[in-house]
Amino acid sequence: ARDAAEAAAREATDSTLPQKEAALRAAQQAVGEAQRAVSELERARQVDENSLGHTRRQIEQLDLRRRRLEQEQAQLPRPDAAGLSKKQVEVEELAQTLAAAQAKLKDAEAVLPELDAARGRHQRDLEAARKHLHQTEAELAALKKLQESLKADEKLGAWLARRGLQHAARLWEKLKVEPGWEAAVEAVLRERLQAVAADLQWDGDDDAPPARFTLWTAQGAAAAAPPAEYLASKIACDDLNARAALADWLAGVYWADDAGAARALAAHRVAGECVVTREGHVFTPHSVTFHGPHTAVEGILARGREMERLTEDGTRLAAEVARLEAAAAAAQQAVAERQREIQAWRAQTAQTQNRHHTAQMELLRLQQAVERVQGRTSQIAAELAEVARLLANETANAEAIEARLKTYREQETAARDALYAARQQRDQADRAVFEARELQRAMERRQQEAGFALATCTSKIRELTDTLARIDREIADDTVRLDSAREELARLPADALDAELQAALTARAEAETALAAARNAVEGLTAELRGHDEARLACEQGLDPLRRSIEQLKLKDQEAMLMQSQFELQLREAAADEASLESGFADSPKPAQLQAAITRLQNEIAALGAVNLAALDELTQAQERSEYLAAQCADLLEAVTTLEDAIQRIDQESRARLKETFDTVNRHMGELFPRLFGGGQAKLILTGEELLDSGVQVFAQPPGKKNASIHVLSGGEKTLTALSLVFAMFKLNPAPFCLLDEVDAPLDDANTDRYCNLVRAMSDHTQFLFITHNRVTMEMAQHLAGVTMQEPGVSRIVAVDVEEAAGMIEAA
Repeated sequence: ARDAAEAAAREATDSTLPQKEAALRAAQQAVGEAQRAVSELERARQVDENSLGHTRRQIEQLDLRRRRLEQEQAQLPRPDAAGLSKKQVEVEELAQTLAAAQAKLKDAEAVLPELDAARGRHQRDLEAARKHLHQTEAELAALKKLQESLKADEKLGAWLARRGLQHAARLWEKLKVEPGWEAAVEAVLRERLQAVAADLQWDGDDDAPPARFTLWTAQGAAAAAPPAEYLASKIACDDLNARAALADWLAGVYWADDAGAARALAAHRVAGECVVTREGHVFTPHSVTFHGPHTAVEGILARGREMERLTEDGTRLAAEVARLEAAAAAAQQAVAERQREIQAWRAQTAQTQNRHHTAQMELLRLQQAVERVQGRTSQIAAELAEVARLLANETANAEAIEARLKTYREQETAARDALYAARQQRDQADRAVFEARELQRAMERRQQEAGFALATCTSKIRELTDTLARIDREIADDTVRLDSAREELARLPADALDAELQAALTARAEAETALAAARNAVEGLTAELRGHDEARLACEQGLDPLRRSIEQLKLKDQEAMLMQSQFELQLREAAADEASLESGFADSPKPAQLQAAITRLQNEIAALGAVNLAALDELTQAQERSEYLAAQCADLLEAVTTLEDAIQRIDQESRARLKETFDTVNRHMGELFPRLFGGGQAKLILTGEELLDSGVQVFAQPPGKKNASIHVLSGGEKTLTALSLVFAMFKLNPAPFCLLDEVDAPLDDANTDRYCNLVRAMSDHTQFLFITHNRVTMEMAQHLAGVTMQEPGVSRIVAVDVEEAAGMIEAA
């Protein structure tokens, strides 16, 4: 009966539950729609409230901007039209003055090249005349030296000196021979040309000269003029005594123009007479003596005549040089005067130009000020009109938003009421569904509990039966093992088993003790190694400031050495005596004494009073100049501020970009390093505090290693570490293709596989071209290009399409 009642109740519940669930779903849908309507109204209201707040802030800002513009418009300075006109007139006057000065300077500079050319011509003529004069004087000095050397005979020098004749005039110095007959006179007179006038008294053989020499008396009688056919007629001499000696030496010596006439004339001469030609050949009735270089007197007469000519030329050239020097000096003076005039005009032009430039700058400043005021006035007017327009728009917008908000609030109140009613209906339907479901779940639980109880009882009966059978089997097996153990125990002595057990326990205790000690030692060594690593890292971090300090000290040392060398160079250029300077510094007065002297001088200057009557004008000019420089300085300071701001922005942007790049590369390296090594970790560490000046340190730790430095890594590990860093930077800004040149040379097969996997994964976006000798890497390639050398020195390219080759193998 109870089962029938439960079945009837379950059927009634199953029939009413779908109706209640349908009513609940309808109520939930109504609540959702009401909630969406409320949410939409809230969002619209919030948007309008935000817009209204923004609009009110805009209105406040516009009103504030309007007041600020009106205040600025009221404070704008009035343009100085009178000062601007006066400055324009001044600029025009200075421009006219500058143009006049420049024209006069141009005229003066146009005349200067002509004067300079004339000075150059006079200077060249003077240099040529001086050169000719120096050449003439040099030739004359050489001839005089040669002629004087004829007097300085080593053999006769002492003999003449004893008689006071070392400075006596020689005979050739008194003669003037007709041109062309010098050789004839030298051929006849020979060594007699070196004769000197002296007393003819002779003391004996002991007093004879050591060489051939002639003396002629200075007390001879006047000789008559020789006939024209005699050689003596070709010689002129103002010294009567010399003429007497010549008449004696040239008696019976005739002259002839050529050898034929000389032979004809010599045929009619008597003994002791001879005929001489222009060439110096001497003909007698029975002989001919040909003239040739014989003694040092050869050419002495020609040289004497040349000396006379050179003396006359020297006198003439000296006069010409003096005249040219006067002309060159006059030209130089004219050029100097013109240059002084040009310098004066240039100075005047520069001064006028500076004044004109200053006036232009002042005029430009005034014009810019007027333009700024006018531009700012028009700009303020435009901005005020724009502000008024924006205020009107924002005010209208605020009024429209407030009207919409009022409507939204009314609609939101109605929607909330509807939402409340829908929620109540949903709650009632939910409670009805809940009660029905609870009743259904209670029925289902009762049914499930009954089924579970039945299944549990059946299972327990089966398990108990199996347990009893298993226990019976175990009892039998234990009985057999017990009998066997008793038999074995009876056969074995009890003491041997106890001793073996004790030995095993002792060995186990010792092994555990040794294992604990080893673990403690490993932990101690690990802690010590960690401490050493921390100390090493601290030392490495402390090295950078020391290195920077060393670099700074080196730079300061180099700067000091450079300044020392510059000071030494300045001292050498000034030819200063360092010792005297040091002594002067040592004796220099003390600063207190100098301050007392300065105070005394200042008091004396103050006691003089105002004596400069033009000081006020100079002060006014200085003040105007100071104001102009202050304005320029303000502009420069503003430009400096702008540049500093730009530099700061650039530094910030550079620092941000560098930090972003560093973080990206560090992240990529942390991802790629485990893929290449099959584990481990790697990262980049900044070695300094300032990012822009900091260095980068690579920390790489392969799996299973606790390396303290990258230098302890093997060649393959270093290669993989470098590849992880390169690929990390490559992923930052990938290129269309990447070229790898035998990067897998130091890698084994396992590392090569990981390297190939990484390249294959990155080849989706980048084309890789690699050079390799590794077969594992070759298997990864899609196209192979080999280089063979069938003949020595001749290489050939062999291309292989891997996919095509694989297809051929599959087809075969």
